[in-house]
Amino acid sequence: MVEKHIWEEPMSPDKEDELLKKHVAQIEKSGMMRVRQEQVRELGEIHDRLIRERPTLKEKYPRKWVAVGKAGVVTLGDSQEEVLVELKRLGLRSSDVMIDFLDPDPPIHVL
Repeated sequence: MVEKHIWEEPMSPDKEDELLKKHVAQIEKSGMMRVRQEQVRELGEIHDRLIRERPTLKEKYPRKWVAVGKAGVVTLGDSQEEVLVELKRLGLRSSDVMIDFLDPDPPIHVL
């Protein structure tokens, strides 16, 4: 017997709404929504820090790759791969930081 999946059959709008509400309730109950909101907030703070510190970092470390976390610079390297290897060694993931290339002469884009 071939197993049928819910997505293989057309669904009425009412059934879609019911299913969506059920899934949202499960996500809220699990606490995942709060966790994701916190992750997005933290990433925003890291981004703001990188934007604030980028001019100084570009001056101090031109043409380097940098990983910035909540507490500031986590690591620097000559390549993005080098930075990722160091993050792994430190037990961090690329999603825990923002990685940027510190280009002292970024290209000018004309629109």
